[in-house]
Amino acid sequence: SERLKIVRSPDRCRSEPPCAGSIYPMPMVSKQLLPLVFAGGAIGTLLRYTIEILLGTLPQGQIIVTSLVNLLGAALLGFVSAHQYFSGPAKQNFWGVGFLGGFTTMSGLAVITAGADLGLSADRTIYWLLVFLQLVVGVAAYRLGLIMAGGKSK
Repeated sequence: SERLKIVRSPDRCRSEPPCAGSIYPMPMVSKQLLPLVFAGGAIGTLLRYTIEILLGTLPQGQIIVTSLVNLLGAALLGFVSAHQYFSGPAKQNFWGVGFLGGFTTMSGLAVITAGADLGLSADRTIYWLLVFLQLVVGVAAYRLGLIMAGGKSK
């Protein structure tokens, strides 16, 4: 089963590029699965918020929490993607799209990046290095999750 559906969107031409006839990848989630995605997202977000409350007061707490949830989320996504228990569309949408989509935070990574770029940190280089390392280690964490689930790592 294919997870992305390619659709044409001529309506967007008037207000924003790219122009009419361009192809936009649209995630395909059936109406029956949307409540599962919503519930999983709510639970994942609640768990991330709980971790932010517990660790957010530490020095550099925002960076620690963002890194922790994103790397753990990447490993769990690899596991959920490959483990046989999660093979059905309901479990994939609840755990993969909903829970882990709510748990991880690309916007948190963007805030760290923007803070470094706007000079809000004492040393911009360290922030950019942390972002780069988080992305590289995130890919490795995803692959580790695949391996732990018994999936193949390419």
